Amino acid sequence: MRSDADIKREAEAQLKRALPLSHALIGVRVDNGAATLEGAVQWSYQRVRAQSAVARLSCVVGVSSQITLSPKAPPHEIRAAVESAFRRRDALDSARSVQTPYSAGNRKDNVRSWAQR
Repeated sequence: MRSDADIKREAEAQLKRALPLSHALIGVRVDNGAATLEGAVQWSYQRVRAQSAVARLSCVVGVSSQITLSPKAPPHEIRAAVESAFRRRDALDSARSVQTPYSAGNRKDNVRSWAQR
């Protein structure tokens, strides 16, 4: 059986491989082979990836996550950015419209790629 210090070292190395840019935000505590992840990350995928990376280790009995989410931007700024992106997309789509002749007349559709034309 491996010591808790060895398991912790291996779990930290696994976190570094799984999350090379944000692994330092997550701490690992090991007690009798059970790992507990602690810290705060910006995105949910980071929390999920950290937990699954440590759970893949064969020496870990179980993994519990106490990782919290703390986004840098407040929700109203995120909403404004998403709405702005939708407006830009709509403006681009309106510039890419195509008219196709049909027997009943002309039809105008928005297309996103040359293959759809």
